[in-house]
Amino acid sequence: MNYNGTIYRPPVEANTFLIPVTEGCSHNSCTFCNMYQNIPFRMLSLEVIEEYLAELKKLYGVYIEKLKRVYLVGADPFALSAKNLLERVELIKKYLPNISVISMYARTDNIARKTDEELYSLKKAGINDLYIGVECGSDEILAKLNKGYSAAETKKQCLRLNAVGIRHCDLLMLGTGGKGNGAEVAKVTAALENEIKPSKILVNTMSAFVGTKLDAEIKAANLFPPAKKKFCRKNIHS
Repeated sequence: MNYNGTIYRPPVEANTFLIPVTEGCSHNSCTFCNMYQNIPFRMLSLEVIEEYLAELKKLYGVYIEKLKRVYLVGADPFALSAKNLLERVELIKKYLPNISVISMYARTDNIARKTDEELYSLKKAGINDLYIGVECGSDEILAKLNKGYSAAETKKQCLRLNAVGIRHCDLLMLGTGGKGNGAEVAKVTAALENEIKPSKILVNTMSAFVGTKLDAEIKAANLFPPAKKKFCRKNIHS
């Protein structure tokens, strides 16, 4: 398989078997992200995925039949329709019959496009542990980051996931509030997480990668990142 772009996966999925399903990001407009620049979003065909799985079966034999968990590669494979996702799950289980959990990244707006019945059918098929870029609980900050959805929308969709039994792992980004706003953003983010009850919270720090809009805003002094704390080392005499 010729895969375009870098393959990313959450650290907690480091030992999980990876299956490419999509390339690029369906949104690809967050101000802080350069992960999928110049990689158009596309769905890999069933034929391509089956070719990949068949080759793996040749390489690893019965070993892959023992796998119980896989991770679908792409910025947000959950952007696929429920029908397309279920077709890919069926294909995966043809080669990996003992798979019980299929995890992936998922955007809030792609959850919203699926009915409750579709979410239930995806859960029943084994789709679970969706990694959602919540980032923070402030609508003002989310708008500045150009996430494409609000905290209220994330709350609504995560509660829908909870109702059908699909676990979600929330990705939070420290420092999104900028200088002087950390405590306020932390409070609303904590309130959101307490309401939507994720199975895991994964935390990273906001970084201004070269070539992103966030980097340009900081250089233009339109955004001031949080000040770094200085730690003093004291000499201890015995």
